[in-house]
Amino acid sequence: MYDERRHRNIRQFLLSKKTVLNNRVINIKELDFAHDGEFSDDEYEILKAKTKYINPNSEIVLKVPRRFIKEFTEKLEYFVALEVLFLNQEIKNIKKKALLLFSIGIIIFGCYRILMNVTMLSEFTIVMFWVFSWTSAELVFFDLPNLRKREKRLLQLVSAKIVDAKKK
Repeated sequence: MYDERRHRNIRQFLLSKKTVLNNRVINIKELDFAHDGEFSDDEYEILKAKTKYINPNSEIVLKVPRRFIKEFTEKLEYFVALEVLFLNQEIKNIKKKALLLFSIGIIIFGCYRILMNVTMLSEFTIVMFWVFSWTSAELVFFDLPNLRKREKRLLQLVSAKIVDAKKK
C-alpha cells in the first residue's frame, strides 16, 4: 500500500544527504594497494565507480597515502590512457559505421526512386532505407554522446587533484 507521508519522509531524508553526495573527495586507503604497493585494475574500476555521481564539471580530490602518491599517479595515468585510446578507436569506428550505413540507406533510397512502379519492391526498399538511416542516426545521436561522456569522466579522473591523505 502506498504511504504518502512515509515516502515524503524518505524523500526528505535522502535530500538531506545531498551534501554527502556533493563531496568530491575520495579517500584511497593503504588497503586499496596490493601487497607490493601496486594499484590494481580492480581498484581502478572501484575508483571509477566512486566518481560516477560526481558532477562532471567539478574537480575531484583524491587523498592518497604519501608513500603511494607517485605509483598511484603513474598507474592512474596508465589506466586512463589505455581506456581513452580504446574509446577514441571506438568513436572512430562508430563514425565510420554510421557513414557507411547512411550511404547504404541513400543508395537504397535511389533504388526506391527507380523501382517506384513495382509496388512490392518499392515498399521493401523504403523500409530498408529507413532501417539503415535510423541505425546510422542511432549511432550518431545515442552511442557517440555516451562514449564522449565516458571520455570526459576519464579525463576528469586523471586531472584530479592528488593530495596526501594525512593533510587536512
